[in-house]
Amino acid sequence: RDEAYRSKSVGVCLCFPDLYETGFANAGIEILYRVINRRDDSYAERAYAADSDLAAALRGRGWPLFSLETRTPLKDFDIVGFGLPYELCFTNVLEMLDLGGIPLKAHERGKEDPLIIGGGPCVINPEPLADFFDGFVIGDGEEIFGEIIACMKAWKGSGASRTELLKSLARIEGFYVPSLYAVEYFPDGRVRSVTPTAEGVPASVAYRRSSLEAMEAPVVPFVQTVHDRLNVEIQRGCPWRCRFCQAGFSYRPYRERSKEDLLQIVEHGLKHTGYDAVTLAGLSAADHTEIVPLLQELSDKFSLRRVSIGLPSTRADRFTLAVAEILHSVRRQSLTFAPEGGTERMRRVIRKELQESEIRQTLSTAREHGWKSVKLYFMYGLPTETQEDLDGIVHLVSDSVKQNRGLALTLTLSPFVPKPHTPFQWHPMDTLDVHRKKLQDLRKRLAASIRAHGLEQIVVEGVLSRGDRRCGALLEYAWRTGSKFDEWSERFHFNVWQKAFAETGLTPEFFSQRVRTQDEVLPWDHIQGGPDKRALWNDYQTALKQAQESLPEKPHLKERPTVAPSRPVVLTSEKPVQRLRFRLSRHGDVRFLSHLEQIEMIRRMVRRAELPVAFTSGFHPQMKASFGPAISVGYESECELFDIELTQRLEPGQAFEKLSQEAPEGFSVLKASRVPLFFPSLESLLNRVEYRVRVPQDFLHAGGADLPAGLEEFLARKELTLEKIRKKGTAAETTVKIDLHPLILGAEWIMEESSPVLRLTLRFGPGKNAKPEKIAQLLLSLKDEDTARLAVERKAFWIEKPDGTLTEP
Repeated sequence: RDEAYRSKSVGVCLCFPDLYETGFANAGIEILYRVINRRDDSYAERAYAADSDLAAALRGRGWPLFSLETRTPLKDFDIVGFGLPYELCFTNVLEMLDLGGIPLKAHERGKEDPLIIGGGPCVINPEPLADFFDGFVIGDGEEIFGEIIACMKAWKGSGASRTELLKSLARIEGFYVPSLYAVEYFPDGRVRSVTPTAEGVPASVAYRRSSLEAMEAPVVPFVQTVHDRLNVEIQRGCPWRCRFCQAGFSYRPYRERSKEDLLQIVEHGLKHTGYDAVTLAGLSAADHTEIVPLLQELSDKFSLRRVSIGLPSTRADRFTLAVAEILHSVRRQSLTFAPEGGTERMRRVIRKELQESEIRQTLSTAREHGWKSVKLYFMYGLPTETQEDLDGIVHLVSDSVKQNRGLALTLTLSPFVPKPHTPFQWHPMDTLDVHRKKLQDLRKRLAASIRAHGLEQIVVEGVLSRGDRRCGALLEYAWRTGSKFDEWSERFHFNVWQKAFAETGLTPEFFSQRVRTQDEVLPWDHIQGGPDKRALWNDYQTALKQAQESLPEKPHLKERPTVAPSRPVVLTSEKPVQRLRFRLSRHGDVRFLSHLEQIEMIRRMVRRAELPVAFTSGFHPQMKASFGPAISVGYESECELFDIELTQRLEPGQAFEKLSQEAPEGFSVLKASRVPLFFPSLESLLNRVEYRVRVPQDFLHAGGADLPAGLEEFLARKELTLEKIRKKGTAAETTVKIDLHPLILGAEWIMEESSPVLRLTLRFGPGKNAKPEKIAQLLLSLKDEDTARLAVERKAFWIEKPDGTLTEP
């Protein structure tokens, strides 16, 4: 969007309070990004949490945190919206506000400051963050965000106060403004009341629900992310409503996309992204009413393109033979099942009604269809849990291992954390000591690989999930004393939180480890996040009653559908009939991509171009492609080479045009040519390389007049060596000296755009490599920090034949 459009539009920065690699695929950010950018009165950009080194660099230089697209400081947007997926990211929100140059507290912000909005799963109880946010979107954001933008646009030209803006926003259904509500407490710390303080502000805030938006192809990242595939939301909500699951109650009513819509979404998404894997995302994807025909048609359509289809965590009783046949047709994505409880009694209490025979049958089906490993999720510390329930986890796993030889089980063990707007919102959480004893007992007796959540982290999560506004002081103290990225176990410091508890006088015992009564005013009662409070209480009492009853003969709440066997998908490996070689250039910001990231980018280009590429056979088919020598991060290039093998003949010019249309910004296809199929690999042939090293003027003496003489003297040195550290940071670390004389085949200074450039021609091959910037550093006697400012471009590769002649690859 040009500057004229931006100046008269509402600018929104959508923020995810974690690293880019983790937050990129967040569905909420992705949906709102499309919704806002489709409008003609707004634009959206994105920002992510800065890692510790970047945060230090920003503060050291006095730079604010900025957006990804245009590097606009957060403070210069009209609206800054945060997705809040989990409680342990809350301190990152404060860090991003501070880095963005935005006043931390809502009451400290003036008319020139952006509106700070939160949304996502955690706003079902927004009170711990109330001090820091101007408002929260309660529920789905697709429709309400348009109303927020319209309200903001009208206010910008009105001259009204910020308070008037907040009052206008509070009248929008589903928008909560904490500053317009007063909270009173009993002397013992319980909430007495939460009441609105302005006219027209509702006593309770409705949960906003939207129809499912038509999905578009997502932005494709250059770097590898946690969910490096096409994620397609096939449903919202869950038909089961397990009693511990907040999403199952809040995301009501249950909604699905039709099979026809999903087929179009996947086709469009793959065409515009080049991904080779699709995940059908949902809280209970296997419960989609058309899941088997959907999977069958996706498999029929995309298996021959070697696109794999996967489901997230699946109920064990929904993993049918038909589903197994389809999911393993291309390559097996991981299988995850969540029994949650160790006994049928426990699973009935939490309304995860599965029979043990169904779980065992599911694992046998997975093994019989070629899966070598399966993930299982269990919870401990659940309401009414007994030792028998913990023993049930051990027996179920042990028996499954014996019955399924060759199937490796990986267990995730999670302590139960009561969540707002669920039947268990009144129930106490186990103490840290009790959790430790239970986990230690399970670890000792389970014969499987175990992953367990950090128990100290769970203490903090428990407090923040059911905390009130006073927890804002807890959050701020923890953040100011170094708490960031708390969801990462290696970065979590419990001692910081313990000190924060002590300084604020708040305790886990009060917020998460005590029994709450039916008549207690809960901090989130004024948020309509699920069923009526009385209905939840009755469901809670039903669970406690069921814990004491005998199991019914038919414990399931839903009938199991009968499904027909799937049509088998037979993958044939067509022999390649042609090899084409391509040369790419890379310039600008894409120079910071690693070699592996560049390879993945090229593979996606080839897929988007729909070239008839050949694949390897086996369980994990790969594109038949080979790539030139690795390029260092930070280098630009005019000679990135790769070969692909095709099952149909194409004219090089035709392939050039197809691939050029799919090259992302920063990359250009320079050449396409035929190469015989029997030729050796690129890397085995190349033995000469040319670099250009651009040197800043301020590095040079006397304007660079002495450069040629200095280079001549440098090359004439009797001993010309570079020191290189191998296996750095390990016990086997060694320093070796590299003799540069046989490696430097040519060196000269040239002028490009009035800047001196060192042109180097170097020997290339195994054990014969020297980095051009290190040669320039040695030549110019530069410090390491100055060497980092050298701009390096790889210009050309050559093949030198035994007779001394050179050919271009």
